[in-house]
Amino acid sequence: MFTLKDIKLNAGATLNEYGEKVVYKKGYQVSHQDLAIIPVYKLTKKLIMAYIAELLHNEHLGIWIDNGKAYIDLSEHIATKRQAMKVGKERKQLSIWNWKAGEAIAC
Repeated sequence: MFTLKDIKLNAGATLNEYGEKVVYKKGYQVSHQDLAIIPVYKLTKKLIMAYIAELLHNEHLGIWIDNGKAYIDLSEHIATKRQAMKVGKERKQLSIWNWKAGEAIAC
């Protein structure tokens, strides 16, 4: 199970429908649907659990913290950079997550 402290220390996380932190060795994580943008101080375990309760099997809840804001979305894992960039641009995302490098890539 995730901890709010861990999410804040790591500036985000990808969680599965059980509230477990998801980590891939390769591939890219791309937002599928934006859910909320809130000030970080309003990010609570209760709020995250409410979003997790709505996840379907194999869906991911993405939380990204930047400049005092928490971006919450549904995200999907895409194997190739080319496809992930294409999808990210189509969805007008600021960036995608590169699992192998452990960093965001601007779209």
